Amino acid sequence: MLKRIRIAKILGIVFFVLITLNTCKVKNNSVDYIKLEIDQSRRFVNNKVSIEITKEKFNYLIHIKSLPMFRKQEWEKTRIDTTFFIENKDLKQLSEEVVKLIKCDFSKSEVVGLDGASYSIKFRFEGKEKEYNIWSPNCDTEKRGLTHYLKVCELIVETVGLKTKEIL
Repeated sequence: MLKRIRIAKILGIVFFVLITLNTCKVKNNSVDYIKLEIDQSRRFVNNKVSIEITKEKFNYLIHIKSLPMFRKQEWEKTRIDTTFFIENKDLKQLSEEVVKLIKCDFSKSEVVGLDGASYSIKFRFEGKEKEYNIWSPNCDTEKRGLTHYLKVCELIVETVGLKTKEIL
């Protein structure tokens, strides 16, 4: 009888500890995937750019791909296809700014044109994917409510070591 009481107490304690650990789990509020794609209609160099940022265990894997408008020999030297790692701490600010996109109102931004560029930001936060596709966010930026969106695009480009004037 004494053994049963001890076993019951031990099981009760184990059960309590498991429930406590489960309810006190800290959510990982970081962004674990970001992808920026830009398709320019009037730019010869960096006509199509893709920047992919994927969280690994201790750092982020960066993959940058950029294609010129024409597939001619003289433009091949402008092609970029590179992969490298950066530390988690280097993406803290970017991660915070990307998450703020969720609260942005993009209702005024639904404009499409023939010339210009299409920008797409896709990211994963707390296991959910979000994607925003905006035509030429650098055109009437404030009027269309795209100041923060453009800021995030610039931050992505700068974080991976590219120049915004050459990409955006």
